Amino acid sequence: MGKIGDDNESLRELQEQFQDSFMKMSFLICLAFMFFELVLFLLKYVVHIMPCIYSVSKYLRFYMVRPLAALIIIASLNGIFYLRSKRGKLLHNSIPLAFISEVITVIVAVHYSYPILYGIMVFPILMSVVYGSEIVLRRIFIVVMVGLGLDILYIQFCTDVFSRPEYFNLSMTLVIVISLISLLFVKYSIRFEKSKISKMNLEHQRNQSLTIENQTLEQNSRMDGLTKLPNYKFLVETTENWITHRDNVCFCMLDLDDFKKVNDTMGHEFGNVVIYVLARCLEKISGANVFVARYGGEEFGILTSGIDEAEVFKLIDAIRMEFSQRKYRETSKRNTFSGGIARYESGMEVTDLFREADEMLYVAKDNGKNKIVYSQNVDNFS
Repeated sequence: MGKIGDDNESLRELQEQFQDSFMKMSFLICLAFMFFELVLFLLKYVVHIMPCIYSVSKYLRFYMVRPLAALIIIASLNGIFYLRSKRGKLLHNSIPLAFISEVITVIVAVHYSYPILYGIMVFPILMSVVYGSEIVLRRIFIVVMVGLGLDILYIQFCTDVFSRPEYFNLSMTLVIVISLISLLFVKYSIRFEKSKISKMNLEHQRNQSLTIENQTLEQNSRMDGLTKLPNYKFLVETTENWITHRDNVCFCMLDLDDFKKVNDTMGHEFGNVVIYVLARCLEKISGANVFVARYGGEEFGILTSGIDEAEVFKLIDAIRMEFSQRKYRETSKRNTFSGGIARYESGMEVTDLFREADEMLYVAKDNGKNKIVYSQNVDNFS
């Protein structure tokens, strides 16, 4: 699930980056329109290249002051409308898009004699798709429709009938129809994308679950159930790897002393307790250069690398002494183990290394048990 969460977070970050870029671009477009109005003013009233129909004061009032005042009023009302919404951050983040719609509303009202501009009123509806939210889409659609209504009222009742486009009513009708089509198109595009993402997430969850299950099965197949240590299969694999890629590899075979007698007198359940206690003692020395595993039954295998035999002997013998002092509630008798250490020599197979350690173990067993035998002390027991 963590991976899915990360993917969704990355997707949200990409969406926010795209939204920011889009908003910056849109504001640049709005500034371009304002700059265009300023250029027209300069060409008409300063440079005198274009014909002047209105006086300077009337032009400024009609094309700049009045549109700006209308924009401030509309934007303020819409801002209050948005900020009072309980829909959360998503709607608040879409305020710039609503503001762009209001700018377009004012542009259309000012330049109503150019029907081609009416089409840009659909632009905010189409761009609301970047939010991937039907809530935002509906809100932007309402803003566009309100702006369109205001434009129609303004052009019908506040302008000269002779200055209106010849097909004004038809143009506005087409804008409404296109807006409705855009609404449906964006709505179903959002639903389609959400459905696709949902399917991808579901598939990802299934794959992740299968991966976890396979990893669990693989891990269980390589671990011993009682001791929670690696099993014989894992030990063989690790030994094959170490003798190929590491130096100074040694192997120690451990075997609990008189364990059959322990099982016969105290029961197999107590025998399992003894095995578990020894496993926990051995686990303490497990690390990057020491691999501890259950060999089978009451036997354990310890694989080391980068440590000479004498150091391995000291390491194992310290565990032997600690384990031999362990007390049990069920009996006052102490338990011990014996061990044999073998060093890997070039040309050996895994079975050769195990067999040599087993031979050392038998020397320890034949000489009183509860001891560790290796090449440097084996002569003491011959």
